[in-house]
Amino acid sequence: MQFHPSGLQATMARPATVLLCGLFLCAASAGSQELRRATVWDLKIGQGVEAQPSWREFRSFACGSNGGPPHQQLSGWSDFLRCPPAPNGLHEVYFEYDDEYEYTRPEHRNDIIEADLKKRDRAYLFGAFMASRHGIDAARDCTSQPAAKGESAIGALFVKQSCERTDPARGVRISVRANYFRKPGQSGVNPQLPSQLTQGQFESSARLEIHVLPMDP
Repeated sequence: MQFHPSGLQATMARPATVLLCGLFLCAASAGSQELRRATVWDLKIGQGVEAQPSWREFRSFACGSNGGPPHQQLSGWSDFLRCPPAPNGLHEVYFEYDDEYEYTRPEHRNDIIEADLKKRDRAYLFGAFMASRHGIDAARDCTSQPAAKGESAIGALFVKQSCERTDPARGVRISVRANYFRKPGQSGVNPQLPSQLTQGQFESSARLEIHVLPMDP
């Protein structure tokens, strides 16, 4: 999430192991009031810090690093000015929320390491989910990039997609990027022992950015 002193701009990403700038998972099933807590969908895009859900509903506040690991620890939304501004003048804040309610299948409870790998492997699918949610049409708004030197497919699948759409009615520009491939030096097997499979040697990520368009004078 990125903040500007004049209002909130959203830059959201879902990376490999944890989510950057916010944990983007679907809200818990409706029904039990006891399960209700704020999620990323409760954030007020284009509004100031005072309009956001209570910082107590989230955790692990820190300065973001453009999709990288969290940096300086923060106490909540209002600390965003402690983070160095990006070239666009926004201050990136990393945060998480408790997503325990979303994981009810046994495969996510039996083995923590296995669960983390499953979540990471599927991270790129978040891009398609958010593109659909924001009216992005793949044929009209998206382009696929070729593999750079050293990059390779995971099995038969290589995803390196960038999408952008301007929504004048909402006054926002939406960008979505999704990646699923092996980076240079990564392999599905151990080069020294081809019969041994590797774990986690791939890039699987999605990034959502929502920028509020400047208002006409």
